[in-house]
Amino acid sequence: MISRLLLLASVVLLASCDGGEPDAGSVDAVDQGTAAVPASKPASGSAKVDIPVRPSKSARAHAESPIDERGGFGLVGPVRRMERHEAGFTMTKEGYDQNPLVLRQVLVFDEHGQLLSCRTDRGPATIERDKQGRLVRVFMDTGSSTMKVTEVTMFTGQALEQELLVHDVSGVPISRTLFMRDRQGRIEEERSSHWGLMDTSHTLKWEYDDRGRPTKKQKMSRGKLDGSTFINYGFESGAVEKEQFRDPAGTLQSTVRVTRDDARNWTRRHETQHIYDGRGLITDRPRILVVQEIDYHEHLDKTGSAGPEDQEAE
Repeated sequence: MISRLLLLASVVLLASCDGGEPDAGSVDAVDQGTAAVPASKPASGSAKVDIPVRPSKSARAHAESPIDERGGFGLVGPVRRMERHEAGFTMTKEGYDQNPLVLRQVLVFDEHGQLLSCRTDRGPATIERDKQGRLVRVFMDTGSSTMKVTEVTMFTGQALEQELLVHDVSGVPISRTLFMRDRQGRIEEERSSHWGLMDTSHTLKWEYDDRGRPTKKQKMSRGKLDGSTFINYGFESGAVEKEQFRDPAGTLQSTVRVTRDDARNWTRRHETQHIYDGRGLITDRPRILVVQEIDYHEHLDKTGSAGPEDQEAE
């Protein structure tokens, strides 16, 4: 007689996540912690067992022991709301025309930096927390009108370790990325695996200058250098920086122009691919434009400190 594993489930009351402010009411979240994700491609037929179960609704942030969670989403300072828009480019006889910007993601945070709500262009996301109110997982539906993809971002501790697991609509993992951060929240290393017709993996190692700014990312695959991204500052009065990816021979492959606001959050990323013909002549092909619209909590300056009026009141 085949033995069966009995699963114990805790019934919880969770508030919905609609991209705006959560509804009022106290919520206790599921105490599950982060589930183990296989480092290699799961065996066929067992993939769904390793996929974290998505709660039916979102858990509310806890105010008793707030942790600033904005760093886990690449944001710094007292960000209140972030909207991300993307646009591709279409080739024409005259060159390349930019397509209309499309809303892709919305994140909302409280003044302590806890994630209140989120959504993508595919619908509301789901937030999961443990009993202490710590962020455990965020489930976001991404993809296109023809392919549904779910991104599961998992956090450990204060987001010093962060995991991004992407799987298709059937529950089969298609990629996994592990982000390792230092105590200041800066990414030190990314380890990525992609599964499909050809399984690939690579590691990105980050380097920083004495001001804490990233200056270089080395891409390694199977112990060999695939290329390096060099980040240069000081262009156009310091408002724009360039990320240039070069292959091991030093040939420029792509350039990303990045614009940042006063809080050092990026607001615009424009990637251009460089194509070479047989004579070595280069053609620039714009690939994607990503724009972030960021609102900050008004009573805090962009460093997260109380503004002049708040300081006087204290």
